[in-house]
Amino acid sequence: MNTTAEKALEAQQLAVKEVQRLLQRPEDLSRLPALQQDYQHRQCVNRAQLSHSIQSHVDAARSGMECLDRAARALGSLRSAFSSIVELCAECDRLIEHQEKIRLLSTVSTNLRRIVRDVEGISAIPGKAGRARELLGRDQLAEAHQELAELETMSQAAQVAMRSQDGQGSRDLRDLQGYFAKVQETSAEVERRLWGTLRDFAALGHKNRAALVSAIRVVELQELIDRQQAAKGEGFSPKAYKEKALSQVASAVAGMFSGLLEQCGRLAEEGGGAAHAEGAEAEGSGIDGVLSHANELVEQLAFIYDDVAPCFPPSYNIFWEIWSSHHRQFGAMLNMIGSVAGRLSNVDILKVIGWVTSYREVVGNLGIEDADASFGYTAESDTPGLAMLADKFMERLEEQMASWFRMIVKDDLAREPLVKDDGRLWTPGAIDFFRSVHDQVATVQECTSGHLLHRAGQLVVKQLNDYLEEQRAAMEDPQRTLEQMAACINNNVLCYEQCMELVESLEEELDDEYKGTIDVEAAARGFLEVAKAAVDACAAAVLSDDGIRAVMSRMYHSEEWQRGEVVGTLVATVDDYFRDLASWVDRNFFKRICAAALKSIVGEVHSRLVNSSKARITQEFIERMEADEAAIADCFSAHIRADKVHQALQQLQDIRDLVSSDSVEGYVLAYTALLRADSQLTPGQLEKLMQARSDMSKHDINEVMVQCRDVYISRQRETGAPCSSQTGTPRVRTAQLIRQGNASNTGEGTPMSASKLRQTMVSAMLSRPRLSRKL
Repeated sequence: MNTTAEKALEAQQLAVKEVQRLLQRPEDLSRLPALQQDYQHRQCVNRAQLSHSIQSHVDAARSGMECLDRAARALGSLRSAFSSIVELCAECDRLIEHQEKIRLLSTVSTNLRRIVRDVEGISAIPGKAGRARELLGRDQLAEAHQELAELETMSQAAQVAMRSQDGQGSRDLRDLQGYFAKVQETSAEVERRLWGTLRDFAALGHKNRAALVSAIRVVELQELIDRQQAAKGEGFSPKAYKEKALSQVASAVAGMFSGLLEQCGRLAEEGGGAAHAEGAEAEGSGIDGVLSHANELVEQLAFIYDDVAPCFPPSYNIFWEIWSSHHRQFGAMLNMIGSVAGRLSNVDILKVIGWVTSYREVVGNLGIEDADASFGYTAESDTPGLAMLADKFMERLEEQMASWFRMIVKDDLAREPLVKDDGRLWTPGAIDFFRSVHDQVATVQECTSGHLLHRAGQLVVKQLNDYLEEQRAAMEDPQRTLEQMAACINNNVLCYEQCMELVESLEEELDDEYKGTIDVEAAARGFLEVAKAAVDACAAAVLSDDGIRAVMSRMYHSEEWQRGEVVGTLVATVDDYFRDLASWVDRNFFKRICAAALKSIVGEVHSRLVNSSKARITQEFIERMEADEAAIADCFSAHIRADKVHQALQQLQDIRDLVSSDSVEGYVLAYTALLRADSQLTPGQLEKLMQARSDMSKHDINEVMVQCRDVYISRQRETGAPCSSQTGTPRVRTAQLIRQGNASNTGEGTPMSASKLRQTMVSAMLSRPRLSRKL
């Protein structure tokens, strides 16, 4: 093996050879500084590696020595343990015969440890009680309760242990009663502080929510302890802190309302609102003072919602609990106010109803359903006082509106119509009536859109129906003038329009539960019916003019009529009335008056012809009839449509066709058309008309009457009217003609018009031979 010196010499030689190799040429000498620098770097690296390697070997050697030392100590301990085992085995061999003594010794040892633990716990009671009181003094309620919980657990365990002993345990329990009394005193103090904190929830929500949260933590901790104790199945009575906490909150709310209810009590003693407002103003009593105080409590609910409710766990639903207490107290306030409803003014009652509406809106914005926030308006509800207020208000309102109504109607019927700028006639009764109605509804509407507005709407409907009956009764007064009838039309049209506006306004404002329950439209339709009746009354008033009656009496038998003076005077007089009526009434209703007057004139002219005993029907007579029709048509076509005029005059044209007929078929055709137009021309009247013709013999008249009676009987049977026994049995051909014109009555089609019937009968007559001679 080479020695170190030899190795060093060998390394030196190798180094010399390497230097020679690197410096073989002269120019290699320029590399000498770089080689020196590289050598020095490698030398540093090698030294560092060598130093690290040496240190590693030293550490490994030291660790090996320590392991050897521990192994030596373990071997020594193991030898000692084996020695102890040997000794214990020898001792066990000696104790095998004393097992009972060993068991007794073990029991005594266990009991001693338990006694020591109990004694330590009992002796710690005063200290822990003091600790709990100290924490209470620093307003650390949760920490104080935690100390108290431990204290109560120790106290209960000690008492149970002592009660389980006979004799001596009971005496010890009496001796230690002072210690346990401290636990009870501390518990009572913690509970007193806890309930006081919860009752002061409103103030703490403003300034110290941490204290409120701490109190709720105590309640939750005790609830947890109660559940744990109940799960053990032992005889245990829970403290029910959560239920007690909610009770304390409700008690606090009741305390908040004590001042408000005292104000209500003074209000009941003093007897009201506005009548005592001056004397009560300084004290803030009266309805205004009560409602102002109530508004403060309502505003407090928003603060409770924002600041107090978040301090409680969601399972408590604390805002609902607090609001429910407020709601009950507000109900008590309303009941106390309602007890003096008879001594309150309507203004004060509306203030209370308005407060109820605003209260519902406020709590609705806080998440309370409208159905829950509502107060009952019936005597059977929780707030009969509110029902008393509403009943008293409606009683007074009904009396007031009835009084106004009587005065308005009395004045309206007594006065003459007024003339508007556009010439329309009117009386102020309708405007005054609806003004009072709108004023009362608006007054209620400002305060509420619920029950009271609904009842006010029902009262308005009653007043509208009463006013409508007065209008109908006025229409039956025979002394009313044409001007009053014209004003009646305008007034009732105005009433209809006002009714529709009123129902629209009510439907917009009423709460959803009351929408569609006020039937104003029936009264509105009634006013239109009265206006239509007034139209007929105006038409009748025109035709009842003495001049018109006089000229009408000379129709069909005087020279004035034959010269056209009768109808000329008639249409001139009617046109004069129409000029006045055109400016007096609404354009649409004026047309109705014209149509009604035309219908009445046609009926009167028709009636005078068929009942005339002096008429002598000639060609000139028939021409005058046609000229009269043209004059009447010219008069009315200026005011109503020509087709309606022609339709109204069709009856006159039909009877003219009848009296001018020259054949049996012509008479049957014209008579059938008259009956189809619902004319009441009987066979007897028809016979008189034919007798007025000088060119008809009795034979001709009898021949026509046989078939016309058949037509009349067939028509009566179709309409269900009773038939005269003197008319005989219908002939087959005539019955066929009637059936062709009235197929719908046998289920074979729709009813034909008079013109269609005429065409059908003409075709049927052309298909048969004409009579041998014309009439």
